[in-house]
Amino acid sequence: MKYLIHLIFLLIFIYGEGLYGQNVQFEFNQLKVGNTYTEITASSVIQDNNGYLWIGTKGSGVFRFNGSEFVRFDREKGLPSDFVLDVNISDNGSVWVSTLDGTVNITNDKVVKEQDSVFSQRVDKIIPAVGDSLFFLSENEIFLYTDSKVYPFDIPQLYNNEKVSALIYYDDLLYVGTSKGRLLMNKDIGEYDALKISSSPIISIKGLGENELAIVSNEDIYTLQNGKVRNFIKEFPNLYRAGVTDVLKDYQGTIWISSLKGLFSINENKVINYGPSNGLNATDIYDLHLDLNGMLWIAGGNSGVFNYRGDQFTYLNTKPENLGIITRIYQTTQGSTTNWVTTLGNGAYRISSKDTVNLADITGEEWLRNELFTSVSYGGGALWFGTSDGRLIKFKDGFIDSYSLKPYTNGKINSLARSKNGIWVATENGLILFTNTVVRYFDQSDGFNSSKINDIYSDEFNNLLIATDKGLYKLINGKVESFDLGKDQNVKITQISKSKDQDYWLSTLGSGLIRIRNDKVTWFTKNEGLSSLNTFNLFIETSRKIWFNTDNGLECIIINESGNAEETIAYGEEDGFYGISRYPHALSYSSNNLWVGTDNGITLVKRSPNILGNSEPKLFLKDISGNYGESPLEVDEELKKYINSDEVISIENDVTTLTFYFDCIDLIGKTDWVYRYRLLPAEKYWSPASTQRIVSFSNLKPGKYTLEFKASNLNETNSIEPIKINFSILPPWYESPWFLLVAGMGALFLVVMIVNLSISSLRNYNRKLEERIEERTREIQKQKDEIEEKNEEYEAINEKLKEANDTIHKFNKELKRKVSERTASLEEANKELAYLNKELDTFMYKASHDLLGPLARLKGLCHLGKLEVEEEVAVKYMSLLSNSADEMYVILKKLIDIISIRENDPKIKNVDYQKIIKTAFKEANVKNGLPFELDIINNYDKPISTDPELLKRVFYNLFLNSIQYSDISNENSKVKIDIVPNGKYVNFYVTDNGVGIREESKSHIFDMFYKGSERSKGSGLGLYISKVAMDKLGGKIRLVESTNGKTTFEISIIK
Repeated sequence: MKYLIHLIFLLIFIYGEGLYGQNVQFEFNQLKVGNTYTEITASSVIQDNNGYLWIGTKGSGVFRFNGSEFVRFDREKGLPSDFVLDVNISDNGSVWVSTLDGTVNITNDKVVKEQDSVFSQRVDKIIPAVGDSLFFLSENEIFLYTDSKVYPFDIPQLYNNEKVSALIYYDDLLYVGTSKGRLLMNKDIGEYDALKISSSPIISIKGLGENELAIVSNEDIYTLQNGKVRNFIKEFPNLYRAGVTDVLKDYQGTIWISSLKGLFSINENKVINYGPSNGLNATDIYDLHLDLNGMLWIAGGNSGVFNYRGDQFTYLNTKPENLGIITRIYQTTQGSTTNWVTTLGNGAYRISSKDTVNLADITGEEWLRNELFTSVSYGGGALWFGTSDGRLIKFKDGFIDSYSLKPYTNGKINSLARSKNGIWVATENGLILFTNTVVRYFDQSDGFNSSKINDIYSDEFNNLLIATDKGLYKLINGKVESFDLGKDQNVKITQISKSKDQDYWLSTLGSGLIRIRNDKVTWFTKNEGLSSLNTFNLFIETSRKIWFNTDNGLECIIINESGNAEETIAYGEEDGFYGISRYPHALSYSSNNLWVGTDNGITLVKRSPNILGNSEPKLFLKDISGNYGESPLEVDEELKKYINSDEVISIENDVTTLTFYFDCIDLIGKTDWVYRYRLLPAEKYWSPASTQRIVSFSNLKPGKYTLEFKASNLNETNSIEPIKINFSILPPWYESPWFLLVAGMGALFLVVMIVNLSISSLRNYNRKLEERIEERTREIQKQKDEIEEKNEEYEAINEKLKEANDTIHKFNKELKRKVSERTASLEEANKELAYLNKELDTFMYKASHDLLGPLARLKGLCHLGKLEVEEEVAVKYMSLLSNSADEMYVILKKLIDIISIRENDPKIKNVDYQKIIKTAFKEANVKNGLPFELDIINNYDKPISTDPELLKRVFYNLFLNSIQYSDISNENSKVKIDIVPNGKYVNFYVTDNGVGIREESKSHIFDMFYKGSERSKGSGLGLYISKVAMDKLGGKIRLVESTNGKTTFEISIIK
């Protein structure tokens, strides 16, 4: 009951209000459009329904941005002109782009131009209406586009010489601004109310929400709400009155005004001008957009595009009850609203907006309720908890496993970090790598000055930074190296964190904070405003705002653009913050709150919702296609309807190849995402990590499937919540339930009819049988007499059959003579064919041999040409010609080898086949220069009689293929040879752990000139030569198996 009360207070606190404190920061993040620093003028910015950002430019086309890459659409991709006038999104999500020379829409990465003449002329503004309807404002004329047709749109209320200068469809009404400063409001078809707004032309109208409009003229800025007009220029004379380009209102009620003289905001009668002096490195602002997450995006002309997180307002609160000493607050996935909280003595809790649950209640393991947990991490699909007495507890699929780390440690586990190799465990006695057992152990004997490991950080390359009581260390490729921190190498480090700008931050006991940027070390001490040099943990909110705990309470250091400390803000009991946080990683950010684990429970730094939101990364499904786009799929609803829902997409059976196109929107993140997927129930395990966002499946059997897709960094220390799509492959018509039902009913009806007919037939048959018995009895005597007569006839027929048999015998004898003559003719033809084949081999051998000389001279001339010719183009083509000659030289040599093997008898002798194998492996490995291992397991330790040179060629070609098709993601590439006697043969099983052979290539790998992969750099003759050599030796070579990660060939040689 006590803990239930604690949890209730915690939930009340999460959703409650707190005390007010304030810290203002202008944090503008600048993006160079197209990832380039060449001059590109960003003139408009807008977000589509999927979350993509679209950026129009003056002279460079339009760009689509997902947070990590820009996709450009310009004249080469179908845009009428690279000078973009406007970009807008229709109500149904279509992207429309107007340029100097016409208007197009962009659908599924394709630029589509409609046929009407309006789409070939200049359109100044695109105004979305309902559904797919649009208004086009073209040189003071209005056109309505609806149902794929264009209609002129007249406004009869215009005065003479009065023209339309602005237009908006807002709250189901059409508003028209005119060149005489009037605002016309459409109240019914053809009827308008007019309102005089300005003495100068109205140049733009924007909706601000709650029936409020912003109206911009050449001289003033107005708002109209409920019939009341407000003049901003009169209220705020210091506003820039000319060159205003856009107006919008954010979720907090702040009005933003962009102009050619900078960016302005108005909130509670306070005007702020943003420019280079206070964080916005741009003056010409062309457009504003508030995205789906409330983030403000700014088109800053030649300075690119900016996003703005808003002013940071801090609210502090703490709850009256607590959960005891908090040791760790952890999010399993980025952006999750669920936190795991570990405590000393009160177990672990899962806290979300829905509930707060103890791990003991989730698992039914009551002993977990009072466990002393010190750390938590996620890896391998499980949550891992560390305890104060050196145990690891794994929570997966509702079950608990406990592992003791004795004798390596019996002290507390300070920190956990996941990697692709396992879970790294920081203990009081050293560093441990753990899977389901201890894999590696590091202590002072491996290079540490202290075996007390306080924290570890695993980067995307699975290298470690290690915080100890005596300095910072790196673990690279299994080797411990000391990191040079400058003035104090033995500093006691309590936590390591990494910002999105790749800066490492360290909290220490006695030395303040340390930042490592590009191996440059910066110390932050009391000189930078820290109240104490004892810092226990930290949290990086942004690259300019670092939260940390000291023995005086909670503090936040603000970093300026130069990387120096601007100010440090301390929060203590007078601000409502109680308790000290002494454990690393007891700071986290979730649900717009900063979570602080202290000795007195959890304290939340309650943030007002970001003035302009917080853009979290998002996965979504872009498109689905069948048979590589040749079979369009009929999906009635928007694809997002099917994401993470029970809805099922039905796919017809004639779709043999199904392709899913995913994407990731991360507009402000700097994580290099990689992607994994699995198809349930066909695939139990996740695919290897890849940057590919296209997933294809072929020949799926009818049934229901679930495709799961997720994103993370390379070692999964940072991840996005997976998404899933349910789809069903419909069976062919002859396997459909209705057909099987009809067929079953038809079969049953047929059986019943057959049974009824059979019974009726049996009755009739029985009656007739009785009649026939009587009749047959009478006929038997008559037939007996007839039989005697027939016997005489049969004797005459028998005589005729004897005569026919003699005739057949003569025919067979003649047939045998003709077959013998035909056989002799075929043998003669075979001899002539063998002679021609031999002549062909001789010609190929001589031709190949004769071509080697001219090729050698050609290579020599190319070499001399590169030495004597100075023009780069000529040298380049000389090099290409020389390379082509080299390739032809290799092919000719291999053709000569093939003919030589065929024509010459093998030189059989006793050979040391192990030595031959090792020599062939060494030559193949030296040629490719890759780190490969050879493992020979010999179960037949006797010499064999064979041709050593032919045997070497067979193994050389196999080794060359193993190395060439090795798995570059596998750090332990190797070839294993098992030697096993088998009757009169000795079998050699050659196995590698490369990428394997595709199914469609397995039947062709021994064909001449066959290349089974785009990675092949050879001539396609290697395995063919091996086959010819084994045939010559009287042996065999065959492919035993090939899957992703394992390929085995069998070579059988006579003893």
